[in-house]
Amino acid sequence: TTARRYADFAAALAWPTDEHYLVVGNEPNHGDEWHGRPNPATYARFLLDTAVALHQADPQARVFNAGFDTFTPHTGSQPFNNGLFYVDAAAFLDGMVAAEPDVFTHLDGWASHPYPIGPFAAPPEQQVFQIDRLNDAAALPINDPPPGIFNRGINSYEWELWKLAQFGVTDLPVFITETGWRHSAEGYPSPEQAALYLDWAWRGNGQHDLGWTPWSDDGRIFAVTPFALAGNPDEWWHTNWLVMNEAGTVAQTLPPFIAWQALP
Repeated sequence: TTARRYADFAAALAWPTDEHYLVVGNEPNHGDEWHGRPNPATYARFLLDTAVALHQADPQARVFNAGFDTFTPHTGSQPFNNGLFYVDAAAFLDGMVAAEPDVFTHLDGWASHPYPIGPFAAPPEQQVFQIDRLNDAAALPINDPPPGIFNRGINSYEWELWKLAQFGVTDLPVFITETGWRHSAEGYPSPEQAALYLDWAWRGNGQHDLGWTPWSDDGRIFAVTPFALAGNPDEWWHTNWLVMNEAGTVAQTLPPFIAWQALP
């Protein structure tokens, strides 16, 4: 029923493009995004049902998974210090496939959140493979990827694609639906440095041995959406690039956007 309501809503929209891009949820391995306690099986069923309904209602629908937070620890049977439970992305993906083996075959692309480590502060070349498992989750096995594949950093989508390949799913285009650097607070870069890091992530910095793959050089990347253009200022002031007015137009450009425009 919920999947059909989403499909009816999406099909009724006046889309500005021929293809209609739809992301089903957001970071469901977070307890604060999934009713306090993540559940890979229920999200897998929700994603599958919604993808089927969207495709039936709208032939131009292009359906993506919710982007996952690869920095999230697995808290096992005990909550984190905020009283909520979390599941690391690796265990969550495994749990989805265990419940619905063909869930990812219903997708038209892969949504990814490849944030820089730090978190949200380090230069593009700093990347790492790391999975944090707490409490009784520490006993769960970890399947290490091949050398050079990282799950934290601006190319972390490569680890997600590697995981998908283990499930027999290949050739999904990647949509980076969240990424970016926080700025203007202790421990974070200045707005000018944040803009420069984003430019380096996108285009490189002119050196041959970078330590990362610029997104514009990776043919698997279809789109990149920085977070956030204009989020709730009270919550996202340290990521925002713009101030929007009630009419939905730009009222003010903030220092990171101004710095980005000034780059050659």
